[in-house]
Amino acid sequence: MTARLHTLLFAALCVAGVVASVALTVREVARTAPIALSVVDTHRTGQTTLVTVNVRNTTGTDRCVTVRIAARDRTGHDLAAVTATRALTVPAHTRRTVRARLTLTPRDYTEKLHAFYPSQRPCGTG
Repeated sequence: MTARLHTLLFAALCVAGVVASVALTVREVARTAPIALSVVDTHRTGQTTLVTVNVRNTTGTDRCVTVRIAARDRTGHDLAAVTATRALTVPAHTRRTVRARLTLTPRDYTEKLHAFYPSQRPCGTG
């Protein structure tokens, strides 16, 4: 009787594990960002840097986004920021490219700049 009970408990544990893994997978897929942003190139001339950002729509629906690019230090503070586009329409499953110019001081470049970070929000929101 004890062996049967252990077998049933083990089977129940396995079923619970399978259910949990499927639920977590579905949850993670649902959390995938509809718009993915990535910095693909930076080109510095003097104190100005041209930042190129790839904007990718991961959904089957057309999206409209406002794209902002910031130059940040290691602690996450913005050294400079610019809105690259206020209303960029990205058709379903496509990519668009956005460019923006940021100007920093020589000291910012040598001592503070960590990286350029893009961010987005849906069109028409705060």
